[in-house]
Amino acid sequence: MAVQTHDTHVYVGLADEGMNIGQGGLYSHVDGDEEWHSLTQGLPANPQVRAVVVYPGNSAIVYAGTHFGPYRSDAYGAHWEALEAPRDGMDCWFLVFHSA
Repeated sequence: MAVQTHDTHVYVGLADEGMNIGQGGLYSHVDGDEEWHSLTQGLPANPQVRAVVVYPGNSAIVYAGTHFGPYRSDAYGAHWEALEAPRDGMDCWFLVFHSA
């Protein structure tokens, strides 16, 4: 019988407010790695990441709320695609999943 293993991913979004928006960003740390990795491919320049949530049914799917709306990754944050939203280009401050 084969033993299944999995990696634990921790995500941290950085954001700033006001006149002097900082670099921002999104970073990931995988259990066992010694470094944090920047995950900004496909996100806007200097992404102000205010929310991060992992899809409950598939940990490879990650959503990020930015200053230009929501983004989705199907590869643990390795690359991102913008999602359509009712108010495109608006800040996304939080993300949740409905358990229905």
